[in-house]
Amino acid sequence: MNSHSGPSLGPSELGQLCRDLILQEDGQLRHTLATLHQLRQRIATGGLEGLDSTLQDALAANTSIQQLTRQRECFQQTMASVLKVAPHEITLRRIEHYLSPPDTSFVRQERERLRRLAQEVEQVAQGTALVVWWCLDLIGQVFCRLSGQPVRSRYSASGKVQRASCGPTWQGRG
Repeated sequence: MNSHSGPSLGPSELGQLCRDLILQEDGQLRHTLATLHQLRQRIATGGLEGLDSTLQDALAANTSIQQLTRQRECFQQTMASVLKVAPHEITLRRIEHYLSPPDTSFVRQERERLRRLAQEVEQVAQGTALVVWWCLDLIGQVFCRLSGQPVRSRYSASGKVQRASCGPTWQGRG
């Protein structure tokens, strides 16, 4: 443990607080990843009968993300008061200096693993958004063609309606 002045909690208590937060973050990231995979699979296979329950799971995940955000803020407040710094300065890397060597090693390994898991969630979310965008674009073009209307607008990759300027995305010309 580093000889910084400050913590009124011992290294083992700080380590346990870090472990608890890491486990909560891990659980939330894994749940989010599973929900994204499930949503993408249902969209890709046309299994729309289960899409409603998948969307309900996604909404529930959003609620638990909000709860985890509050817990993270509480963790930062607690650590900030213990370490005598501003809450926005609290990171696992900063806290490592106050932990026992085994806890420091655990936090370093888990911090890196959580970073990789968060990157995977981001990649799957972007891929799922692309699939949804493609579906919206295709459906919009089909409805225009069915109604005999020219395709005047399309969905952009950001999900916003924009003026159509080229051929259908699903034909590789969009």
